[in-house]
Amino acid sequence: KNEKFDIKLYYNDKNLEEYSPGKKTEVLLDIFLQENILKQKYVYVVLDQPEDNLDTKTVTIKLINRLRELKNDIQIFVISHSASVIVNGDCDNIIYAFESEDSLYYEQGRIIDNHMKNNIADTLDGGEKNLKMRLHKYDFNISEDKNDKS
Repeated sequence: KNEKFDIKLYYNDKNLEEYSPGKKTEVLLDIFLQENILKQKYVYVVLDQPEDNLDTKTVTIKLINRLRELKNDIQIFVISHSASVIVNGDCDNIIYAFESEDSLYYEQGRIIDNHMKNNIADTLDGGEKNLKMRLHKYDFNISEDKNDKS
Protein backbone atom coordinates (compact mmCIF):
# COMPACT_ATOMS: atom_id res chain seq x y z
CA LYS A 1 0.00 0.00 0.00
CA ASN A 2 1.46 3.31 -1.09
CA GLU A 3 -0.16 6.46 0.17
CA LYS A 4 1.94 8.93 -1.77
CA PHE A 5 3.90 9.02 -4.97
CA ASP A 6 5.38 11.80 -7.05
CA ILE A 7 5.61 12.04 -10.82
CA LYS A 8 8.35 14.21 -12.19
CA LEU A 9 8.53 15.22 -15.85
CA TYR A 10 11.78 16.35 -17.42
CA TYR A 11 12.25 18.36 -20.58
CA ASN A 12 15.79 18.90 -21.87
CA ASP A 13 17.15 17.35 -18.65
CA LYS A 14 15.35 19.96 -16.54
CA ASN A 15 12.44 19.34 -14.17
CA LEU A 16 9.25 20.67 -15.78
CA GLU A 17 8.41 22.48 -12.53
CA GLU A 18 11.40 24.75 -13.11
CA TYR A 19 9.94 26.17 -16.34
CA SER A 20 7.57 29.11 -16.73
CA PRO A 21 3.81 28.39 -16.81
CA GLY A 22 3.79 29.00 -20.58
CA LYS A 23 6.63 26.56 -21.27
CA LYS A 24 5.02 23.95 -19.01
CA THR A 25 1.77 24.26 -20.96
CA GLU A 26 3.62 24.01 -24.27
CA VAL A 27 5.46 20.84 -23.22
CA LEU A 28 2.27 19.24 -21.88
CA LEU A 29 0.46 20.02 -25.16
CA ASP A 30 3.28 18.28 -27.03
CA ILE A 31 2.75 15.23 -24.82
CA PHE A 32 -1.06 15.16 -25.06
CA LEU A 33 -1.20 15.90 -28.79
CA GLN A 34 1.57 13.57 -29.93
CA GLU A 35 1.50 11.16 -32.87
CA ASN A 36 0.20 8.25 -30.74
CA ILE A 37 -3.19 9.94 -30.81
CA LEU A 38 -3.32 9.56 -34.58
CA LYS A 39 -2.52 5.86 -34.15
CA GLN A 40 -5.86 5.52 -32.31
CA LYS A 41 -4.35 4.73 -28.94
CA TYR A 42 -6.83 7.16 -27.39
CA VAL A 43 -10.59 7.32 -27.93
CA TYR A 44 -10.88 11.00 -27.06
CA VAL A 45 -8.92 13.91 -25.59
CA VAL A 46 -10.28 16.57 -23.21
CA LEU A 47 -8.45 19.90 -22.98
CA ASP A 48 -9.62 22.48 -20.45
CA GLN A 49 -8.52 25.96 -21.51
CA PRO A 50 -5.32 24.72 -23.17
CA GLU A 51 -4.53 28.24 -24.40
CA ASP A 52 -3.89 29.53 -20.87
CA ASN A 53 -0.36 30.87 -20.38
CA LEU A 54 0.49 30.53 -24.09
CA ASP A 55 1.48 33.32 -26.47
CA THR A 56 -0.49 33.79 -29.70
CA LYS A 57 2.13 32.14 -31.93
CA THR A 58 2.26 29.02 -29.75
CA VAL A 59 -1.54 28.85 -29.58
CA THR A 60 -1.64 28.88 -33.37
CA ILE A 61 1.25 26.52 -34.08
CA LYS A 62 1.09 24.06 -31.19
CA LEU A 63 -2.62 24.06 -30.43
CA ILE A 64 -4.89 25.27 -33.23
CA ASN A 65 -2.97 23.69 -36.09
CA ARG A 66 -2.67 20.43 -34.19
CA LEU A 67 -6.38 20.38 -33.29
CA ARG A 68 -7.24 20.87 -36.95
CA GLU A 69 -4.96 17.94 -37.89
CA LEU A 70 -6.40 15.62 -35.25
CA LYS A 71 -10.10 16.46 -35.41
CA ASN A 72 -10.85 14.09 -38.28
CA ASP A 73 -9.25 11.10 -36.57
CA ILE A 74 -10.13 11.48 -32.90
CA GLN A 75 -12.87 13.02 -30.73
CA ILE A 76 -11.52 16.16 -29.08
CA PHE A 77 -13.34 18.15 -26.41
CA VAL A 78 -11.94 21.64 -25.86
CA ILE A 79 -13.21 23.95 -23.15
CA SER A 80 -12.16 27.47 -24.07
CA HIS A 81 -12.97 31.17 -23.82
CA SER A 82 -10.67 31.95 -26.74
CA ALA A 83 -12.31 32.93 -30.02
CA SER A 84 -9.16 31.96 -31.91
CA VAL A 85 -9.27 28.40 -30.54
CA ILE A 86 -12.99 28.01 -31.27
CA VAL A 87 -13.12 29.75 -34.65
CA ASN A 88 -9.66 29.07 -36.09
CA GLY A 89 -9.73 25.58 -34.62
CA ASP A 90 -12.67 25.02 -36.99
CA CYS A 91 -14.98 23.49 -34.39
CA ASP A 92 -17.60 21.13 -35.75
CA ASN A 93 -19.88 21.38 -32.74
CA ILE A 94 -20.11 23.98 -29.98
CA ILE A 95 -21.80 23.57 -26.63
CA TYR A 96 -22.40 27.00 -25.17
CA ALA A 97 -23.01 27.25 -21.42
CA PHE A 98 -24.74 30.26 -19.89
CA GLU A 99 -26.37 31.24 -16.63
CA SER A 100 -29.84 32.68 -16.36
CA GLU A 101 -31.84 33.22 -13.17
CA ASP A 102 -29.37 31.19 -11.06
CA SER A 103 -29.55 28.16 -13.38
CA LEU A 104 -27.02 26.86 -15.88
CA TYR A 105 -28.22 26.20 -19.44
CA TYR A 106 -26.60 24.76 -22.53
CA GLU A 107 -27.10 25.38 -26.24
CA GLN A 108 -25.59 23.27 -28.97
CA GLY A 109 -24.86 24.39 -32.49
CA ARG A 110 -22.44 24.76 -35.33
CA ILE A 111 -20.18 27.72 -35.88
CA ILE A 112 -22.24 28.71 -38.94
CA ASP A 113 -25.52 28.98 -36.98
CA ASN A 114 -26.55 32.59 -36.35
CA HIS A 115 -27.47 32.00 -32.71
CA MET A 116 -24.11 30.34 -32.09
CA LYS A 117 -22.20 33.15 -33.82
CA ASN A 118 -23.99 35.60 -31.56
CA ASN A 119 -23.16 33.50 -28.49
CA ILE A 120 -19.50 33.37 -29.51
CA ALA A 121 -19.42 37.11 -30.13
CA ASP A 122 -21.06 37.87 -26.78
CA THR A 123 -18.96 35.52 -24.68
CA LEU A 124 -15.54 34.78 -26.06
CA ASP A 125 -12.38 36.87 -25.92
CA GLY A 126 -12.34 39.82 -28.26
CA GLY A 127 -16.06 40.47 -28.64
CA GLU A 128 -18.02 40.93 -31.84
CA LYS A 129 -15.48 43.11 -33.68
CA ASN A 130 -12.67 40.57 -33.34
CA LEU A 131 -15.01 37.68 -34.09
CA LYS A 132 -16.13 39.40 -37.31
CA MET A 133 -12.50 39.67 -38.39
CA ARG A 134 -11.93 35.99 -37.64
CA LEU A 135 -15.13 34.89 -39.37
CA HIS A 136 -14.35 36.98 -42.45
CA LYS A 137 -12.68 33.97 -44.04
CA TYR A 138 -16.03 32.13 -43.79
CA ASP A 139 -17.92 35.10 -45.27
CA PHE A 140 -20.30 35.20 -42.27
CA ASN A 141 -22.54 38.04 -41.18
CA ILE A 142 -23.36 38.44 -37.49
CA SER A 143 -27.09 38.97 -37.07
CA GLU A 144 -28.02 42.30 -35.52
CA ASP A 145 -30.98 40.60 -33.81
CA LYS A 146 -29.51 38.86 -30.73
CA ASN A 147 -32.76 36.87 -30.35
CA ASP A 148 -32.47 35.37 -33.85
CA LYS A 149 -32.07 31.60 -33.30
CA SER A 150 -31.78 30.63 -36.97
